[in-house]
Formats: sequence, structure tokens, C-alpha cells
Amino acid sequence: MVVDRADTLVGQWPLRAGDGVVISRATTLFTVAHDPHSTAFAGRTRSTVVGAWTWIASRAVVLVGVAIGESDVAAADAGVRGSIEPRTLSAGNAARITGRRSRVAQSELPPYRRLFR
Repeated sequence: MVVDRADTLVGQWPLRAGDGVVISRATTLFTVAHDPHSTAFAGRTRSTVVGAWTWIASRAVVLVGVAIGESDVAAADAGVRGSIEPRTLSAGNAARITGRRSRVAQSELPPYRRLFR
């Protein structure tokens, strides 16, 4: 999994990610949130899962308990909640499926090298 230093991982684990996952700059992934119905503003933790060969683009926000399928793309600035089925392109806030992705997309990633310094 490639994670940029400007990304934010909020909460404690469990965050599960498959092989070849790319998380672009300034992305936020949540594994913990506050219960809005709690009188004590109690926290709750739910597993956040990112499938293999998935690309989460810049400034996307992935909320607690999300399951992103294998080989998905969450577009820049997407607000991802719920589950996204495998091999889809999703965009918007709240993210909606906007297309399909090839079964082999991103499956032959070269070793990571930074493009910009």
C-alpha cells in the first residue's frame, strides 16, 4: 500500500487494505467516529476495508465502516460511505458509481517511485 505523508488515517485499526492499493495525497480514512445519538458523545470503531488494486484519489474522504471493492477508483474529492462494489469508478459527495474499471487495471504496478518532489 502506498500512503502519502499528507494523508490522514483517523482512529485505531482495523484498517484492512489489499495488495497494490494507492492512496493519493491529502486523503482521509476513518476507522473511528462518534456516535451522534450518544449522550456522552461515545466513540465507535468499525472496520474500514480497501480492496486490492484500488486507487483512492487526492482529497477523498473514506468514512468509518466503508468497504471499497477490489480494483475500484474513488475520484478526487469523493466522499465515500457505505460499500462500493468491485471494479467501479465512483465520484461525488456522497460518492456514486460513475463507471466501470477494467479487470486488469493497476494489476501490474511497478515498484513505487515518487513522481514529484
